[in-house]
Amino acid sequence: MVALLLFTPASTQTIGPALHTITGQWNIDSWLAHSLYICSAGMICANAAARLNISQHTFLHGFRQWFARPLTIIVPLLLALLVKSPNADKHHPGLLAAQTDPWLDAYWMISGTYTIFLLMVTTLVLAVLRQDPRSRRTAHLYIAACAAAITASGLRVLAAWTNDHYTPLVATTNCICATILAYAASQSWRQKARATAPL
Repeated sequence: MVALLLFTPASTQTIGPALHTITGQWNIDSWLAHSLYICSAGMICANAAARLNISQHTFLHGFRQWFARPLTIIVPLLLALLVKSPNADKHHPGLLAAQTDPWLDAYWMISGTYTIFLLMVTTLVLAVLRQDPRSRRTAHLYIAACAAAITASGLRVLAAWTNDHYTPLVATTNCICATILAYAASQSWRQKARATAPL
């Protein structure tokens, strides 16, 4: 949710200038938002995978190989691409509104494709989880949220290729994703509360 708040125009008008004063670089708030967005996709995947009938060794190996290690490269790389981009070092209502250049194209391609990868893996894990009747409804909701997030990330990648701006569509699909995630989390919490309630 923090990532989605950092995507908002209000954040761009308040947090963006404050971070620019500290760092001398515009759009650090967008980089933070994208980094947190990628992390949240990975955490949803890890949370779902932890419910599978796999050993802790297998779980930790997959977590390190597909999330932790790539993240230690991708997040600093995105920051480097942002700093190198002359168009990103200007105040924009959102980084999607910035005129693209080769550095920003690489930024969007890397962040978008890795996020899509994580969300596809999450969807596969959730497809296994939904075979359990107790998890079916929540798994369906999370799959729908992943579909919305994949659409948003795909639009970002498409924008890098076509130089078109899909800001309203990206914002809409991100809002749909956040709404479904919030509802799914509340349903999951209610289900756990009912299961642990005293008789």
